[in-house]
Amino acid sequence: MDKVLKLLLDRQGKFVSGQEMSEAMGISRTAVWKHIKAMREMGFDIKAETNKGYMLKDMPDLLLPDAIEYYLPEDGMVKRIIRYGSVGSTNEVAKGLAAEGCGEGTAVVSEEQTAGKGRISRGWYSPKAQGIYCSIILCPDAPLEELSKLTQLIGLAAARAMRAEGLEALIKWPNDIVIGGKKVCGILTETAAEMDRIHYVAAGFGINVNNGGFPGELAGIAASLYLESGKTYDRNRLLASVLREIQEEYYKYIGGRYSGFLDEVKGISATLGQRVRVLEGKREYTGMAMDILPSGELSIKTDTGVIKEVRAGEVSIRGVMGYV
Repeated sequence: MDKVLKLLLDRQGKFVSGQEMSEAMGISRTAVWKHIKAMREMGFDIKAETNKGYMLKDMPDLLLPDAIEYYLPEDGMVKRIIRYGSVGSTNEVAKGLAAEGCGEGTAVVSEEQTAGKGRISRGWYSPKAQGIYCSIILCPDAPLEELSKLTQLIGLAAARAMRAEGLEALIKWPNDIVIGGKKVCGILTETAAEMDRIHYVAAGFGINVNNGGFPGELAGIAASLYLESGKTYDRNRLLASVLREIQEEYYKYIGGRYSGFLDEVKGISATLGQRVRVLEGKREYTGMAMDILPSGELSIKTDTGVIKEVRAGEVSIRGVMGYV
């Protein structure tokens, strides 16, 4: 990552001498000054004082690969972060990169999406510089029947990162995170595979972070971390927290613990124990959500007393009363 930014972040609120920066980067102090000037033009608030050096006072409200990497472990799951100002969908970009040979651990982030994607051809509201829109390429050596659980793994990672911030984030099976009964995060995993081989998985997630409101009917079902807490969040730090949590569980997953995280998912489920409506094509029925099975399927006891096991890719789940 950018060595100047790392030095400034390491000592945020304190001065770093130009000489130290010069030695760390192997460049002249004049070149250091030009680097600082370029960072200021990007929006970094950097104070300079003679005989003291430079102090980072504030950062631009942008998703920046170097800033995200600062909070990630070295030699971890994330190998490369590619940033865009605007894309149609980070998942579409990630799938294109994967098809071109970009390896596992490539992450795509964007300040906005103009055609954000959700499950079952739904859209995802993705306004500029308010949320986190990220997709990461994964290439798990896992049985095809285990792939559907990756969506819930990503959801658990996102929920953990939010709960670490003191938010009561719950997982709405199979692919949403809710706080206070409203949706703050959606997950979409898309796979390219053959009968006996996985080429790649594009694991995408969108998080409503600092949104101050939502248009139209979304206002009744969507929320943001800001609206739920009254706090604004450093999106770089929060995204890094989600990626660290993904790494922790993904390494267990590719080690063969395909269902190891489901007990934790069940412990913070917004769906289990709730009456739900199941929309299965043109069919619809209601019942009680009873369990998440080792297969990742949701077990539902219908109002007629029949136990049904539903797969995430086949149905839409809605609460009988409200969104959850």
